[in-house]
Amino acid sequence: MLLTQGKTKGFDKLPWAQLELASDARLEEIVLHLVRWVRKRDEAFRILFPIETRDLGGVVLFYPNILIQCRDLRVLKDIRTVMGVQGVTMANESTPLEIPSSFGEQMIAKSEQVSEGWSDGIKKGSFVRILLGERRMLCGNCISVDRGIADIRISLTTRNLRVRIPVRALLKLEIPKEKRRYYYNG
Repeated sequence: MLLTQGKTKGFDKLPWAQLELASDARLEEIVLHLVRWVRKRDEAFRILFPIETRDLGGVVLFYPNILIQCRDLRVLKDIRTVMGVQGVTMANESTPLEIPSSFGEQMIAKSEQVSEGWSDGIKKGSFVRILLGERRMLCGNCISVDRGIADIRISLTTRNLRVRIPVRALLKLEIPKEKRRYYYNG
């Protein structure tokens, strides 16, 4: 998953830095906190989360670190304040280790290739599980899909919820109608 902020034209030739993650942090939370950190800056960024799989067990990366790119890697010096991030991998005491742009572009291509089939088959009537956000782990019926955004109806015991969420944040569940609940425990 590649996230961008600002004018990133020409970034395909700039080096990347890598962020080391805390072992106990959930990737979904790191994404939220890192995006908030980036939005507070008037700097252009590209952040790559090299996601291999996303399923009932959560998200798995095919590379152990998150890659981040900006025009001046020195702005990353205070990124340790982001929850779940240990810090930037350093070449020496004051300089981030520069990852070649070609490696980053290969990782982007692999990420896109891996994620192509994630939302296949999700359409009106599909029973799905939400994988990201505050409604994470809840299940419901897809009532519509339009331009990559799905409307999901979740039938709880005492009320119904309606959630609008990107289709890529959903996992289609193939279970019989009589066993469908707002939670799914395998």
